[in-house]
Amino acid sequence: MENITGDHKKCVFCGSLVLKGILTCPKCGQSSFEFPKQPSHPSYDLRRSENKQMAEGVATGQKVEPEKRSKAMGLWKKLFGKKDVVYVDLRSPEYKYLAEIVAAAQDETPAEVSQLLELLAAAYEWGEKNRWPLKKEYPQYEQIRAIGAKLDQEGGKPAMQRAFLHVEKLNCSLARLLSPFWHLVGKWQD
Repeated sequence: MENITGDHKKCVFCGSLVLKGILTCPKCGQSSFEFPKQPSHPSYDLRRSENKQMAEGVATGQKVEPEKRSKAMGLWKKLFGKKDVVYVDLRSPEYKYLAEIVAAAQDETPAEVSQLLELLAAAYEWGEKNRWPLKKEYPQYEQIRAIGAKLDQEGGKPAMQRAFLHVEKLNCSLARLLSPFWHLVGKWQD
């Protein structure tokens, strides 16, 4: 409905005039209405046009005026704080060391990793076919946990982390699947 007067609207479909409070057009029965847009504040239109100009300037490679850039950065700082982001690595020193060794291929692949890869690949296919049920419902669940328990008995959590890093290096999606399977095996936390 188009707004004709303060009290009437024009039906978009049939063109008849309808009172503002009526929800359906009596002539054609349509119930979809377009309400009149509220006039926007002039300062909002100015800011919107400035932002549009700044975006166009950036897209075309033109330099943005410093005062406009500082306004945008001021908003960015208000929303997100400082520009400089500090990366904090919360991993333990032992895990960092293992990750460096595995990444540099200085570590031999444990024998269990090949078994894990086969089981995880089968689990991934089964999970995909069955819409990703709970991990306990997977047919490979007990075998994968048994390998994790064996690694935990032989070398504790570092042995499990080492095997996990090797799986992650070979196939990242299978590593994401492995972690919940090993939840609470030894000291493993997912």
